Amino acid sequence: MTALFARALLLCGSLACAAWLAGELGPVRDELAALELTRPAGRRASAADLDRANRLLAQAAASTRSREPDLRRAELLVFARRDAPAVRVLVGIVRAEPANAEAWGALARAAAGSDPALAARARARFRALSPSVPTAR
Repeated sequence: MTALFARALLLCGSLACAAWLAGELGPVRDELAALELTRPAGRRASAADLDRANRLLAQAAASTRSREPDLRRAELLVFARRDAPAVRVLVGIVRAEPANAEAWGALARAAAGSDPALAARARARFRALSPSVPTAR
């Protein structure tokens, strides 16, 4: 009887883990689908492709605590020359993760045309967070 109870408990734990993992894979799938839309084979990504990728990345960001989908979404918005929404996304990231050097670098690029002061602050923060690279000999 004890062995049966242990097996049932193990089965319940395994099912709970499987359900949790399945839930965590959704945002990853959305992010990968969005990235595929941005580089279709043999042609340039259309405006519709970029809009769909933006929606998929927003959906992925809403489904996870990771800032990775938001960062990719901001990069996509910069690529699509939609700097103002990209800056809003990136400001949210750097507020939540002030040590995120990649987000600070992206913010510096996104704000360069519309807010030079913000871009300068972002560049300075990026430099402060980035490790120095030794020069080649």
